[in-house]
Amino acid sequence: RQPEIFFTESYIRNQEINDTYPPYNRPRSVLHWLAEKRLRPSTWVVLLDPDMLMRAPLVIPSAATFPADLLYTGRSPLDVALSLPAIGQRYPYMAARWRDAALNLSEICDPQAQSCQQLTQDELSEYFAVGPPWIMSFSDLCRAAPLWDAYVPRIRKHYRQLIAEMYAYSLAFASIGVRHFVVDHYVVSYPNAPPSEHAWPWVDKALAAGVNPCDASGRTIDETIRGPTFLHYCEIYHSEAWYFRKRDVPHDKLLSCNAPLLAEPSAALLNRRRGDRDSEGTDQLAYRNARHAWFLCTLLPALNDALADIRFAICPGGVYNDSRSLRVEPPGTFYQALR
Repeated sequence: RQPEIFFTESYIRNQEINDTYPPYNRPRSVLHWLAEKRLRPSTWVVLLDPDMLMRAPLVIPSAATFPADLLYTGRSPLDVALSLPAIGQRYPYMAARWRDAALNLSEICDPQAQSCQQLTQDELSEYFAVGPPWIMSFSDLCRAAPLWDAYVPRIRKHYRQLIAEMYAYSLAFASIGVRHFVVDHYVVSYPNAPPSEHAWPWVDKALAAGVNPCDASGRTIDETIRGPTFLHYCEIYHSEAWYFRKRDVPHDKLLSCNAPLLAEPSAALLNRRRGDRDSEGTDQLAYRNARHAWFLCTLLPALNDALADIRFAICPGGVYNDSRSLRVEPPGTFYQALR
């Protein structure tokens, strides 16, 4: 089935509160899409960030899902959690920052939305501390989206942090009483995260088992070795002389027919980082270094595969420079220290 692309007007500024905030686009564009789209009420909708790379099929958990195929740390029994109507990736900072955010729920939430006005930090942590992928039914999204859009500027009046629209999402779904099955296994993002955060426990096990995505033979998804569905490449990734940050990518060169594709690390990089980790036992720095190398080795070849397909489609005669030597360079003297 061919994918559909839906375009909306850019909406990043709220004149009423004199606020420029690009994530205003998220709920507003969803509202525009919902006004045009008609799906069965029970159809699953998955919301992602643009800096997410899908590396494996997305599996919606069900009662038939084996517990070993999940990373779940909630307090509710698993069978109860599996029955909840929405699903989300746990982002621990949502709950960790809740008290300091000091959101005035009586001003933000609609008057009749008592489950929003009375939301506690414990409830947020258990059911609403979620980010992409957000997974919900079409009918629930239709009910929540207008509130999501309305709540963002109400939050931004007093809380102008980057996650304001994430809190607005959580409060919108709390308003309609739709709790989430909050899981950890869909995403990896920050390599310096604690050992149990996101899907890093699965990556750490894969590293221990010798999986090496820097080697082309190690890039095939082995269904016997669990791994994250998405790479959320919103951080800085570095290992030895290798570096990647999305804001430092030379974007004008990526879609050029003449510039090379991105350079890719050799298998030796991850072998060295893994060897350091194995020799230093539970040293957290060694674990983080191995994760950085794993992320780079997984991300860069996948981006190249996508770029090659795009260049084949847009370059005259499908001819383009397919050498892989373009490096993302760290800016300034501070990042030079990473090398």
